[in-house]
Amino acid sequence: MKQLSRIFASIATGILLAAQPVAASQRLNNMVFELKRVEFPAEESPTSRTVSFEMEREGWIYLGLKGKIAPGAEISLRIDGGEITTLHIDGKTTLPEKMCRVNAGLHRLEITTDDATVLESVVIRAIPQIVFFAIDNEMRTRHKLDYSIIRTYDSLWDQGVLQNFNVLTLDPANHTNQYKEEIGKWRALGRSVITKTSLPKDGREEMEKIETLWVKPMQDPLSDGTIVDEITPKYQSIIPYWGKVIHELGKRPDLKGKKLYTFNSIGFPEIYMPLVEGIVASNYYYGPEVYLRRMGDLTGVTTKMKAWRQAKPGIEKQMIIFLGPDNMAPALSFHVHPEQNYKVFLDRQIRMLANEPAFADLAGVGFWSAHYMDDDILCAFARLARHYLIEGNTEPLFNGPLTLPHIENPGFEAGEKGWKLSRANPESLSIRSSSILQYKKGPYSALPEGKRVLYTKRSKEKPNVVSQTVRHLEPGRIYHLNVYALDLNHFQKAEAIPANVEIRGAEVLEEHTRNSVIRTKARPQDEKPEGEEDPFVYEIVQGKVNVTWNHYHRIFRATGETAEVVISDWDQKSVPSGEEGQELVWDFVDIAPNISLEPVLPSSASKPSTSPR
Repeated sequence: MKQLSRIFASIATGILLAAQPVAASQRLNNMVFELKRVEFPAEESPTSRTVSFEMEREGWIYLGLKGKIAPGAEISLRIDGGEITTLHIDGKTTLPEKMCRVNAGLHRLEITTDDATVLESVVIRAIPQIVFFAIDNEMRTRHKLDYSIIRTYDSLWDQGVLQNFNVLTLDPANHTNQYKEEIGKWRALGRSVITKTSLPKDGREEMEKIETLWVKPMQDPLSDGTIVDEITPKYQSIIPYWGKVIHELGKRPDLKGKKLYTFNSIGFPEIYMPLVEGIVASNYYYGPEVYLRRMGDLTGVTTKMKAWRQAKPGIEKQMIIFLGPDNMAPALSFHVHPEQNYKVFLDRQIRMLANEPAFADLAGVGFWSAHYMDDDILCAFARLARHYLIEGNTEPLFNGPLTLPHIENPGFEAGEKGWKLSRANPESLSIRSSSILQYKKGPYSALPEGKRVLYTKRSKEKPNVVSQTVRHLEPGRIYHLNVYALDLNHFQKAEAIPANVEIRGAEVLEEHTRNSVIRTKARPQDEKPEGEEDPFVYEIVQGKVNVTWNHYHRIFRATGETAEVVISDWDQKSVPSGEEGQELVWDFVDIAPNISLEPVLPSSASKPSTSPR
């Protein structure tokens, strides 16, 4: 610390390299601008340097350093004489970079290194808010119970995920003390923390409730703001009142520097305008939820964004779009087509935000919600955030066709096509209408996937088996297999179904194999709620029933260009299992490249692949 004190004392006396003139910024994509790039002369290697840059408006910046920076190096950064951020470089989870929020105007960056480090360049970019939603109690328990996964701040950092975000959401509000250590680590990096809160019950005009639900979390010294979940069009009559309240919150001295975010629809400018007026006046953020299921949805979102820009010019600078990369099929998933490469689809969504002119100068991008994302998609979103929202790229990261080539007819919509069927008896295995289920899927579930499902009826004589050759694999690449099954007559029982799902002719990574029992909710068959044709309008139903799906998850490394997927209603080849006569429904056979075991962060030691996925 004494050495650092001497170094920064020397800044005040002008012994450092003189600050360079500020150059005009360069737009890299809709949301990223390169403010400054400085190449340092090879013959000069001082331990202290300064770089000046200018921000057009308040917002986030990214500082990235390159050079001979070995693991164990220490780099200290300070902006405008403020607090010192010391980076302890390990080459794996802590890279020579920093994200922080700065005001509009001229700024001075001071960089201090140890004697062994030689800096070659520094790049400074203006970047959007990149919101991680969320580290919460639901995530900590849901994955432990349903998917044998538990995620914490430290595990997400070690995985290389959190490093690609600058705003971290915690849930619930007013419970930040349980995250005090994590918040300290995050804020020491210059990044922000917000907490999730809710609306007053039934949307009432209750300022007392707003003080509790909105104001108290904003006053929390461990939080930089709060996000309200969620203001939908059904609250049309109360939205003008909330708009006025938000306008007044922006004037309160006790909330100075704090931010309010709202979850909303991307549509209906005429309904939301009173709310938006209050948000813009208070320099808060409007957060449309954009949850897409098919490529055609992208056009609709662009059209709605154009309508917003026409209705309220400048709204994009206060708008953070939250995508829905959720893929937990039984519970909540927008991955509804098993033949689709979901990472490619997700890439196209973020590339739309980065390139389509309707989204130029968008304030930020986030997602909802981590507790409905598996590791493959969570890692994919993190890498896409860096690719488009930090590095400012415009070309795809996950390139390639949207339709996967590995298996044919993965949802059984084309009947038996592509599958080999081995029946225990003539009536024990068939492709049937999904109407045999005694419920309708919930509005956010992917199961059943379509109009047809695979049906098996267990026999004690021999198993029912379906199989198919898996094609076009790349030897050495990691893939996943997901299959889902349900007990047709006892679907409310949370019990494991004894069955066997396997990949033959490939290296199965047993430590990543799991069978999970997942309870969710759905609608009774005879229920026809208003707005059923639009799953995003229909949210709350009466008479929900619990539905249990079994999830069979396999990770494998291809050893050749082909393999074989085999599904059997016996859990062993030669021994009967389960109750004789048990009727099962199978659906959504998902085989795709999986990146969850690859490094998320770029580094000189391990750089993630950007080849087609």
